[in-house]
Amino acid sequence: MIYKIVKKNEYELLEVCGCARNFPAHIHKRLCVGKVNSGEKYITIDGQTSKYSEGEMFIIEPFAAHSCESKAKASYTILSIGGDTDINIEAILNDLAKTDFDPKTIGDIILASRENNRHKKREALSDLPAYIDEHYSDRLTIKNIAEKIGYSPYYALRLFKQAFGISIHQYLIQTRVKRSKTLNSDCGMSRIAIESGFYDQSHFIRCFKKYEGVTPKKYYNSVQNV
Repeated sequence: MIYKIVKKNEYELLEVCGCARNFPAHIHKRLCVGKVNSGEKYITIDGQTSKYSEGEMFIIEPFAAHSCESKAKASYTILSIGGDTDINIEAILNDLAKTDFDPKTIGDIILASRENNRHKKREALSDLPAYIDEHYSDRLTIKNIAEKIGYSPYYALRLFKQAFGISIHQYLIQTRVKRSKTLNSDCGMSRIAIESGFYDQSHFIRCFKKYEGVTPKKYYNSVQNV
C-alpha cells in the first residue's frame, strides 16, 4: 500500500493506492469528500453499506460513524475540509471546484444533514466529545468522563453510542491518534505516545495502525516526503 498525504492549514488531502485493508468504525470531526480512482470501495455509514466504483464520489458527514473495506489494489483519494456542518457551504463549493471533484450535490447534503435526528442528538451531546478533546492526554475512565459533565456512566455510554455510533473509549483512542498526527516526529515515538495519552509506544503504534492503516513512522515519512 502506498500512502501519501498533503497537509495544509484547512485541508488534509490523502491518497492511498493499492489499499486492501479494512478500517474499523470511526468518525471524523469534519466533512470528508472522497473519490475512488480505481477498484471498488465499500463504506458502511450508520449501519448502511454502499459500494463505490471507479470515478464515483462519496461523502461522509462530520461525526458519522463509518467503516471501510477495499478490494485489493484499490486506489482512492479523500479530500477533507475542516469544520462541521455549520461551515460556510459556499467556501466548500469554491474549494472543491479547484479539484476534479463534482461539488453540485454537496451543499444540499450538508443542509439536509442539519435536519436529521442523528445530527440533533450529536449537538445535544457535544459536551461529551468536547471534554474528551480537551483532556485526551489524562488517564480518563468512563466514570470520570461521565461525572465531569453530570451523567452516570451507563447513561453517558448509551447516549454516546446512540448519537455517534461508536463507544466513548473508541472516540478517546481516535482522538489520541489524531493528536499524535499533529506532533513533530523529531520528538521520537515514545514521547509522541506519552504526549498523546497512550500508555506506551507499542500501544500507540498498534492503535495508530488500526485507524490509519500505516505505522506512525510511515505516516510521518509520507508528510515529510511530500
